Amino acid sequence: MNFEVYAPRTRAEGKLNTKPPIVGISNNKITMNKIALSPLSTGNAELSYDSELRTIKIRPVESGIKVKKRSIYARGFLKHFDIVLKGKFVSTIENDGCVYVTLPDAQEQVS
Repeated sequence: MNFEVYAPRTRAEGKLNTKPPIVGISNNKITMNKIALSPLSTGNAELSYDSELRTIKIRPVESGIKVKKRSIYARGFLKHFDIVLKGKFVSTIENDGCVYVTLPDAQEQVS
């Protein structure tokens, strides 16, 4: 007989491993779920935008835009780069500690 041992996971462990980093964009701010927020341990962020790739880069810095709770108030940034697409988007966290949000077509938004 082949028995397989059951090892229960904790609830927090299961949630962290299954959820992707999600970034929400509205008129005035950028919000992040806990997974996307995890690299920003400094509490400050630098925002940059690549218009060719349509990608927002959120980089942790010592002094920059303050991250309040899970939000970055970025009205000026969004207006400067004419980012009008709103919604929730799956992001990626790279080895450099930055969060990258590629803005897709409207059909590819997370609901």
